[in-house]
Amino acid sequence: HKLVLNVPFSDSKRVGVFCARGGHSLENYKQVLGPQLLSYKVERQQGERKISFFVEGLTFPDADFLGLVSLSVSLVDTGTLPEVPLFTDTVAFRMAPWIMTPNTQPPLELYACSVVDSHGPNKKFLEDMSDLALKTNCKLIICPQIENRNDRWIQDEMEFGYTEAPHKSFPVVFDSPRNRGLKHFPYKRILVCGKGPSGGPLGGSSYRTLL
Repeated sequence: HKLVLNVPFSDSKRVGVFCARGGHSLENYKQVLGPQLLSYKVERQQGERKISFFVEGLTFPDADFLGLVSLSVSLVDTGTLPEVPLFTDTVAFRMAPWIMTPNTQPPLELYACSVVDSHGPNKKFLEDMSDLALKTNCKLIICPQIENRNDRWIQDEMEFGYTEAPHKSFPVVFDSPRNRGLKHFPYKRILVCGKGPSGGPLGGSSYRTLL
């Protein structure tokens, strides 16, 4: 007999499943289901009684996706041709939504762009913002002109938010499709991949991902 994990083709692009063995480094997590990976024969080591799997959501719910995905495990009889599934069990997961951080929350970081227009550089604006950030105990992050390519509208390019499940929460930045001068800023300066202390590639407090 063998155990086989399966994901429907329609859900395979929306979910990833990792098998965890050993330590907590990324190398110890093997992706077994997801895009181009529809089934996985469970590898069992001698005397192994428990195998841990972690599920990663790849798509947020939207107008065309309700957020539900399913995974199944089958006990298959390998002594027959063709092989016969003897029992199948299925579990459904609901993706946690992306939630935009409300502007009523106290700020932690303030982003502004250094630009030059027909009136000259916006040095005075940045100085005033620096004083304001100091008074509110907020960190000011200035995007230099070489990075923003004279695009000052940083809130049109990205928006901060988060996703949250009962066991975990981490920030997710919405990178808009406007793609003007600031189009590379979210990936170069905002995207931070940490080492998930218990979830391997699936997250942790040090993760900031992009949508």
